[in-house]
Amino acid sequence: MRSLGINAVPIAPTPWPPLFLKFMPRVRKYSVIPLHSDDRQFAVERPRVLVLPIGWPFFRSGLVYYLCCRRLIACCVRRQRFDLIHAHTIVPDGFAAVLLGREFNLPVVCTVHGSDVNEYPQRSAAARWSTQWALTRVHRLIAVSEQLKSNIFRLAGERQIEVIRNGADAEVFRPWGKTEARHALRIPLEEKTIVFVGRLTELKAIPVLLAALRGMQGVPYRLYLVGDGELRNQLTRMAAELGVAGRCVFIGARPHEEIPQWLSAADCFVLCSKMEGLPTVIPEAMMCGVPIVASHVGGIPEVIQDCETGLLVPPGDPVSLGRAIHRILTDDALQAGLRRHAAEKARVEFTWKANAEKTAAVYQDAVTTYRTGPARKHGWVGLCGA
Repeated sequence: MRSLGINAVPIAPTPWPPLFLKFMPRVRKYSVIPLHSDDRQFAVERPRVLVLPIGWPFFRSGLVYYLCCRRLIACCVRRQRFDLIHAHTIVPDGFAAVLLGREFNLPVVCTVHGSDVNEYPQRSAAARWSTQWALTRVHRLIAVSEQLKSNIFRLAGERQIEVIRNGADAEVFRPWGKTEARHALRIPLEEKTIVFVGRLTELKAIPVLLAALRGMQGVPYRLYLVGDGELRNQLTRMAAELGVAGRCVFIGARPHEEIPQWLSAADCFVLCSKMEGLPTVIPEAMMCGVPIVASHVGGIPEVIQDCETGLLVPPGDPVSLGRAIHRILTDDALQAGLRRHAAEKARVEFTWKANAEKTAAVYQDAVTTYRTGPARKHGWVGLCGA
């Protein structure tokens, strides 16, 4: 964005647990995150957002985000002039951004990523209402896939939506060469290596992957699961019950700059999610030239052409998943073709530069339309208002 003359102030709201909850391991990690940090040459502000892990809808709402972020936004606006607010995910971030935009007289752009439209609105009537409220009040919407765009139409009616698919940094995500990557990670060169990268959550459907591996015969594979999540202990037990524990290595969370090594070391990257928008790891894996097996869900079929840039399988089908993995591990010609075509496609269509140019065009349109549109009232507007 800087190369296009756009200066951004990243704001990453961080959960803030009350004192009596800070002893909990899953909550304690948030208390040590600094309010301000310099990440990748950007100064990142991290306002604290009150969260109680007991399921109260109020404490998950965009209204709490608004109240907790308002002071920081006011300070930023006093220090320099801003042209717009760009939020990622429609609730709670987009919801809060609409309120902040109305208070500080700024247009709002929101990128919708997947579960915020595909899954969150199904939780309750309140969740559906808050999603629809925000979708119909942001000034410009960006969806990461055509499938997600269609879901927005069903929720909030026809409106202007730009599809900008997730991309990756072509300077970071590049083929390392399998030998170099495996040497760095201490993975045997002769081993058939399967890699998963992502959160260990229900949506990623790791049990389906473990079941698929149980049925694979005659291939001396090893699965490396790079990432962490609430299901790690459960998945470890499941691997033992299925008899594949000796072939599964739970790596845990790793620094983002290490992910290209894991992808480049793989003979096959697997993502068998039951629901997705368009996960960033897909273009990252394509840029690294790793053969991909992925579920035919969300926006994944829009970027992976079956048998050309990867293999697609039905979600929740361990038999089809196992066959696809086995096919890649045992067919060197197929593997080489998938590597080449995926890398070529990603480096043309899914670079950060291409995404930045498309996003900048949305910014320009949002700002121009907002400034030339009808006069607006300043200040906070009630949630039931227009």
